[in-house]
Amino acid sequence: MKAVNVQLRQSMEELKPLLNRLEGYALRIRPLTVASEDFGFKAVRRESMRQVPKTYWPTLKVLLQHVNTNFAAYPSKGYSEEARYLWLPCR
Repeated sequence: MKAVNVQLRQSMEELKPLLNRLEGYALRIRPLTVASEDFGFKAVRRESMRQVPKTYWPTLKVLLQHVNTNFAAYPSKGYSEEARYLWLPCR
């Protein structure tokens, strides 16, 4: 069980730079179905700092649902379909 938690925590750390880029896109896109502040970036970062995978992954799932809902606006700001596939393991 410890090995699984270590691997999950490592994955959480590896996602941090991608979250920063994704948040940058969300802040530049208008209009969105939810406010960029309500996407869930703060919640994901908070759970990442707590290092508890059990609560991190559900918050990340909510964030990615908001991204999928608003995906039509992303390509206009440089976010590509290829970049979207970086997140597939997180769904």
